[in-house]
Amino acid sequence: MVQEKRTIDLQELQALASVVRHGGVTAAAHSLGVSKSTVSMQVTRLEARLGVRLIERNSRRVALTREGEQLLPRIQSILADADHLLDETLRARMSPRGTVRIAAPPALCGALLEPLVSAVAERYPEIALVIEPSYDMEDVQDPAFDFAVRVGQVNDDGLISKVIGSFARILVCSPTCVLIPSSMVT
Repeated sequence: MVQEKRTIDLQELQALASVVRHGGVTAAAHSLGVSKSTVSMQVTRLEARLGVRLIERNSRRVALTREGEQLLPRIQSILADADHLLDETLRARMSPRGTVRIAAPPALCGALLEPLVSAVAERYPEIALVIEPSYDMEDVQDPAFDFAVRVGQVNDDGLISKVIGSFARILVCSPTCVLIPSSMVT
């Protein structure tokens, strides 16, 4: 025995809810941005699909039948759930999420990347940063890492690098300290 495939058309539910909310087919059509005949046809199809009359129509007004009054709260709930689903999906698509693996020299992990981790966690709570301490240039090409931070020049044309900062070394000592030129150190 083949079962009949049963579906619910959200546009039909929306048409009915709009007719009730606006008090008529004309106002519902205007709010939905469609023709009066489209709204009327959608309500008629919904009634046929459900096998019950949902509204009584006359030239002056539209009134819910007893069945319509019973079904309207559930229809409004289904429409609200559908809107909620669409909103959640849109938020999920727009909000970055996942794990980002970063290879970085140990000296940079604490001092320089700690503020990055805090800023990313605050702005993008769905992103988990995993920082692996490493000096190896091979990490730069390892597909397990999303990116790597390195100190110095990148001498591989197959890699894309961007300068994210610079620093200088400064030797500081007391006035009584004697400096030995590096050429004299063995």
